[in-house]
Amino acid sequence: MGPGGEFRADGVPLLVLSLNKFVGWEGNAWLRNGELSARLQEARDAGFNALAALNWWVSDLEANWWYVLKTATPPDGSTIAQVVSESLTRPVLSFGFAHEFHGSQGSIPEWQSMCAEAKRAGARGLCGDLVMVLDGHQSPGAYDVMEHPVPEYTISEFSRDSRITRIFDDLRKQQAAWDAGRRFVRSMSITPVAEFASFIGSCRPGIPTQNEVWRAFLLGLAINVKHFDVLWGANQNITGCGTVEELRPQIDRVWVDVLTVARWLRTNESLVLDPTPWQQVPATPPLEPPSSSTNWVWRGVFAAHKGGRGVLINMNDVSVNAAVDFPFARVTATLGPSGYLIV
Repeated sequence: MGPGGEFRADGVPLLVLSLNKFVGWEGNAWLRNGELSARLQEARDAGFNALAALNWWVSDLEANWWYVLKTATPPDGSTIAQVVSESLTRPVLSFGFAHEFHGSQGSIPEWQSMCAEAKRAGARGLCGDLVMVLDGHQSPGAYDVMEHPVPEYTISEFSRDSRITRIFDDLRKQQAAWDAGRRFVRSMSITPVAEFASFIGSCRPGIPTQNEVWRAFLLGLAINVKHFDVLWGANQNITGCGTVEELRPQIDRVWVDVLTVARWLRTNESLVLDPTPWQQVPATPPLEPPSSSTNWVWRGVFAAHKGGRGVLINMNDVSVNAAVDFPFARVTATLGPSGYLIV
């Protein structure tokens, strides 16, 4: 683990872009039969280099992909020892012990015990898990004990400004833990399109705009995230919902948006991996915390800078006239709904 909270491979900082819940869902929904290799190549060409949250090995992919949150399930001593033993000849960066760690259901002491078991078995990777942060599923303590906590954020459920508020609130918790001296890989998992299920939009998950996709990644960037995970729920038609083909053109557009962001992150790898933290600066309109007057969402513009670069993010679902005095320039711009600006 590096000084800025990044992965390191042989001592070299590593920007990890991972696909989560991707391999294994071919033919179930958005990912048609026979399409997996082509989509993986598209992702690889865009800069993705890791597969996340797998509980089996994919031997024909191991030459080109890292494993993160390699899952040992069921998480008992013998299973953990076997997976750790097998990992010694494979490119594993971190181990997980639950497909999704729910604070309302998971046990931090039990999780710590499983991590200790992996260490005793000789694990070279870090211990972490996909951490749920939706209402009722916050995981207090995850940032206090995990070496690689990966909070899951959806941008295809709830209202647009509620989505970004949930992400911002949790990233602030992550930053507070870091500021208090905790050290872990700084991560986020974004779900651009949720699974097709009756309990998510009656089988019609919301399709985020291009602005929303960029806004979520850039907010993580500006709060010092070093590992960006994409949990592609559109692969899963878990209750037989029949709307995938109807929404496929929109889902394809989001996939292209995600690949475009990945290319930008890879192009700006030195900026992302620079251990110097981003610094938040006041902007106009100023940030307002959730309250009854804001309908319990953040309002205003978030701005941060590092290394002569700046990011402005519109927290609103309406256009705003934004202004910020960065150390290197005064910037004014009209930011559209869910808009952003990179300077």
